[in-house]
Amino acid sequence: MISYFPGLYPDELFYSVVSRYFAHIYPSYILAIENLCKTKTSRIDMEFGLQSLNSDTKNFLEQVYGLKNILLHNTMFPQYAKFETVERRNLAAQVMLTGEGDIHSALIFPKNKSGSRYLRYCPLCFEKDRDEFGEAYWHRLHQIRGINVCSKHGCYLHNSDIEINSKSSPRLWVADNIVVDSSVNYASDREKQLTDYVVKIMQSPMPRDQPQISDWLISKLEGTEYITTRGKRKFTSKLYSDIKEFYSEFGCEGIEYQHQVAKLFTGNNNNFIDICKLAFFLNIPIEEVTNPKLPEKSQTERFNEKVNQLYQDGLGCHRIAGMVGSCPSTVLNRKLYP
Repeated sequence: MISYFPGLYPDELFYSVVSRYFAHIYPSYILAIENLCKTKTSRIDMEFGLQSLNSDTKNFLEQVYGLKNILLHNTMFPQYAKFETVERRNLAAQVMLTGEGDIHSALIFPKNKSGSRYLRYCPLCFEKDRDEFGEAYWHRLHQIRGINVCSKHGCYLHNSDIEINSKSSPRLWVADNIVVDSSVNYASDREKQLTDYVVKIMQSPMPRDQPQISDWLISKLEGTEYITTRGKRKFTSKLYSDIKEFYSEFGCEGIEYQHQVAKLFTGNNNNFIDICKLAFFLNIPIEEVTNPKLPEKSQTERFNEKVNQLYQDGLGCHRIAGMVGSCPSTVLNRKLYP
């Protein structure tokens, strides 16, 4: 039974508070795990941390903080679930909260591009945390995949030597105990803007209802050079090339492969950072990304209606093509097959 548990600090990763709990009162890792988890062989997942907890621990946390509140604000769950369908997101939340089921059947986890990932930190945040709280802790926002800058201080994050890997030896690593690289290197203004953009999306509430994100992304291409005026053909090769060039100009990596860009529009890529980078490139307002809505009619439907109306007004296909920005054959096909 839990008689004491540390309070959660602002933006603290749940794994971090469990690590502090262990450091404050337990002489060994095994004793802490036996008290908190279902079995002594359980491990606290660094990104999530709730699945292996026993019923007593969950009941305590539910009463004090609310388990769903912890899931949404102190784990990496929003990074993986934000752009999933509502059904898959709810299934994933259920797996996390109950500890029953396979999280990999509900959420898709991208492969590590560089082989290994590590818990990261901002040296200025660590310094501030120690001044304000008397100890450093692991920040959730520092662990977002594809973001390398602290949104609060604008400096680059450092990797610790603690690997985020389910196969590594289980242990609770306390942030205050690591050897800190105190060097500070500031990012460019553009990279800071990208970081701020992604962080605000990460922190936004989950909409209760949202369209298929691929359909919404297609709708946001309208009016760009990456989709035809009728909305039936997308130029993903050019889009990929322009994204790559755009991000390289301020030292960032765009979306790694062209097929990942193409899959954003087929529903086969709901990767959080890929969608954020595409939205930032297209200059889509944050409010629209966090609460996506489809237009009442698709671009194709509106194109067809306009062409048909112009035919009814007595115009020929060549003139209509010039007015709608399409080729005569496409316009003629709309007349033959409305």
